[in-house]
Amino acid sequence: QFVVQAHKEEKRRGFFSKKSDFTQELNELRDKHREGMQGRAVPSEMEGKLLSALERGILKHAFDVGIRVVYYADKSAYNNTTVTMLRNIFRPFNSGFPDAKRFPSFGVFNTLLPDYGSNTTPDTDYPWEDFKNIRMNRRKRLQLDAFKRRMFFYPPYSEKANVMTIEELATLFHFPGSAASTPGLPRIQSKRAQAPTNLPT
Repeated sequence: QFVVQAHKEEKRRGFFSKKSDFTQELNELRDKHREGMQGRAVPSEMEGKLLSALERGILKHAFDVGIRVVYYADKSAYNNTTVTMLRNIFRPFNSGFPDAKRFPSFGVFNTLLPDYGSNTTPDTDYPWEDFKNIRMNRRKRLQLDAFKRRMFFYPPYSEKANVMTIEELATLFHFPGSAASTPGLPRIQSKRAQAPTNLPT
């Protein structure tokens, strides 16, 4: 499930917190990496790709994107392998440089990681802390309710979203059409009706 809205500047949440603006952050990252080139006029190949990606993102519209995956199956058909596959489904879209210690200049590329804190398993150390799975079942009901309501950005289901440009969003999701064939979705011919006779012209 993809829940999308136009990116909004994050306001301060406390006295010492700062406002968060996507374009401003990209500008600061670009200036930071330009300063880190140590006066070299010609950047390396990877530095050039990084600066090009930052400048391309500055010029594009940004969106707040919430991605939610729900796996629902009978106990007899439930498969843990499917859960692992769903958690790693976005791994091919990672930048390939997740190690910021070894590659500090490339650690800012986008990397999609699952939010394990929002899953249905409660954070408990001992079985008796969740008597008869009461807490886990409650979290499952809330997750399913949020999925049905398609709520992601506002209470009572306010979660942390990703900020993506229109290019990044289109890479992950686009509506079916002539350019993107979807053989699993059969097309249904829409019904046509005559316009009302009393329609003003």
